[in-house]
Amino acid sequence: MKILSVQEMRDLDNSYIDKFGIPQGVLMENASLGAFEIMRKKNLHLSEKILVFCGGGNNGGDGIALARKIFSFNDNIKIYFLKEPNRFKDASLTNFKVADNLGIKWEILNGNSTDRIKKDISEADLIIDAIFGTGLDRDITGTPGELIDMINLSRAKIVSLDIPSGLNGNNGCIMGRCIEADYTISFGTLKYGHLINKGRKFCGKLFNCNISFPEYFTTDFKTSINIPDPLLPRNITGHKGSFGKALFISGSRDYLGAPLLNSYSFLNSGGGYSTLFSTEEVINSVSNFARELVFKRGAATDLGSLSLSNFEDIIELSKKNDVVAIGSGISIDPHTLNLARKVIEKCRNPIIIDGDGISAISENLEILKNRKSPTILTPHIGEFSRLTGLSIEQIQRDRVNILREAAKNLKSYIVLKDATTIIASPQGELLFSTTGNSGMGVAGSGDLLVGIIAMKLCTLPPLEACSTGVFVHGYTGDITSERYGEDGVLPTRMLENISLAIKNLRKNYFKVCKKYIPREI
Repeated sequence: MKILSVQEMRDLDNSYIDKFGIPQGVLMENASLGAFEIMRKKNLHLSEKILVFCGGGNNGGDGIALARKIFSFNDNIKIYFLKEPNRFKDASLTNFKVADNLGIKWEILNGNSTDRIKKDISEADLIIDAIFGTGLDRDITGTPGELIDMINLSRAKIVSLDIPSGLNGNNGCIMGRCIEADYTISFGTLKYGHLINKGRKFCGKLFNCNISFPEYFTTDFKTSINIPDPLLPRNITGHKGSFGKALFISGSRDYLGAPLLNSYSFLNSGGGYSTLFSTEEVINSVSNFARELVFKRGAATDLGSLSLSNFEDIIELSKKNDVVAIGSGISIDPHTLNLARKVIEKCRNPIIIDGDGISAISENLEILKNRKSPTILTPHIGEFSRLTGLSIEQIQRDRVNILREAAKNLKSYIVLKDATTIIASPQGELLFSTTGNSGMGVAGSGDLLVGIIAMKLCTLPPLEACSTGVFVHGYTGDITSERYGEDGVLPTRMLENISLAIKNLRKNYFKVCKKYIPREI
């Protein structure tokens, strides 16, 4: 399923109308039919009292068209207009005239109707939000803002058409106020804002109505929901060497969990040979829990992190492995950060850079640009801020474009970790993850991701490795949440469920993936 910016969706609409001569009214009718079908399957159209709030643009026209469909089954429906409805244009005006001729109750929202609106909202069972669509370009204040506050405080179920009013369609930021929807029915394709920043919270359950775009119409767009390719069966004649060998340069005196989690998650993902290079202090701790690992001890600094003197040993070890992962918990000791930069520069393997390794490389990005083998970066937004030199606030406002440009400029695959993790390739592809839950917002969760991606990188191209790794990681978190609840999604519990997630994905691929694709009508 493709995901577009607001402007890309607008251009797609216009192109469809111009190229095929499809009237704008047909697209509006298709949108309302799709929305009604989704509501019908949930019996929302039979709610005892329904209110529809319509703004003055095409989103308001969608609301009127949907009200017409509902009226055929349930006449206890009323439309509130934020502007004089006779000022609608084209298909929206036509829909209003039809609704008026049918006898659907309507009223213009103004100061004289405040008490009546409050009463209607308090009694409503279903509220349809068609106030502002993706074209909103200013913060919501005044009467519309007060209306949104009243709707959010109501007991009614709320359905937003295309996007919750007040949610920015490009970045998922709140524009003053925002409808907190129980259901959002997107039209055409999903937009970036549905999935990032506040989008996942304010959209509720997300659906998409195709409105009759042919599939080939969106094939050139490079932004999609992250659904990995099916997993191949394990090689029945394979051995530990053929299932992948990875070297993890991880851990320090203050970070004993990270090296365990990323090197051990590699094995739990099906990897064959996992080597941990760390200090003796770290290895003495980890070896009590993970005896299947291979340990290589390196010299330590006075602060208990890896010394620069380990460089040659690490490079020699890297030649015996398929993949190298560096940075998780190595500390910000200047000597260790210098080691990380040298390893990243000289290592000829595909490499995954995480945590403190990202802090190290942020001081010399030319190293990334000059690497010949694939590079994968796995920053959270704070680390991504250091990579780009931009503030977190700047990134939040234009996350998609900044991420795409960074991957291109750094010649790296970037896995930007967040509630909705986004994978970016140097070629411009972006994949939005819909797996995972809030319980995964805990120290150590990202360390598991490094190990899972490392295992997949042993046998898959970088983008596919990231895609599968991120999906499996999030799905593992969801499996763990089902048993323990989101408050109990500890990385050690996730570690036990990685192999179960992979087993389920391999055996029931379509069933598992279907759960993570917004339903399309």
